Amino acid sequence: MNKILFSENLKTRRIECGYKTQYALAKEYNQRFPSSRKNRKEENIKNSTGILGTIKHYENGNYKGSPKLDIVDNLCKILECDVDYLLGNIDCKKHDLQFVHNQTGLSETAILELRQLYAETAVYGDANYDLDVINTLIEQLNHKNNSVLHWLTIYLHSKGLRNDLWYYTESGTISAKKYISTEAVIHLEEKSDTFDNLILMGLENRIKALKPKSKQ
Repeated sequence: MNKILFSENLKTRRIECGYKTQYALAKEYNQRFPSSRKNRKEENIKNSTGILGTIKHYENGNYKGSPKLDIVDNLCKILECDVDYLLGNIDCKKHDLQFVHNQTGLSETAILELRQLYAETAVYGDANYDLDVINTLIEQLNHKNNSVLHWLTIYLHSKGLRNDLWYYTESGTISAKKYISTEAVIHLEEKSDTFDNLILMGLENRIKALKPKSKQ
């Protein structure tokens, strides 16, 4: 066990959850788990005995003892994370988030936003148009170079990354390489108005062609 990493993660997560001081977390702990510790009196918190002293030890990477599993488990319930997150075994705060991240590459924030969208749909019982559009955009990735996300990526990340782009007028596709083709080809110079206008026009046309499921 890397005690320094554990102590750093515990302190960081404590502050992220709004417990600016160790005392604040200790007070919350005693309120949530009054029977799990003997230090239920206010004076025991203030003079660094009981859970406050334990938290101070845990946030000290040089602490010689070993964290007790039951206390760490209770702290994780308060801090809304899994034990493995505090131990540094996973990057996301919980294993289910880590699993989705490993399978999709989505960030933890993105996963939580999607989860919230889905939860709202379950609560209100109405069609969630944001989720419909997200599903449609992802499913359209099968079209590869003609997908909205592909064109949006080019528009957002081309500046300074690609010096030569080629627009094929008939298929409406853009490539970083110039291929032998019977199509008319336009060379897009970086940071040019022609580049911006064609990309935005391509995005607009592809957005208009989208048909989210709930609107079909």
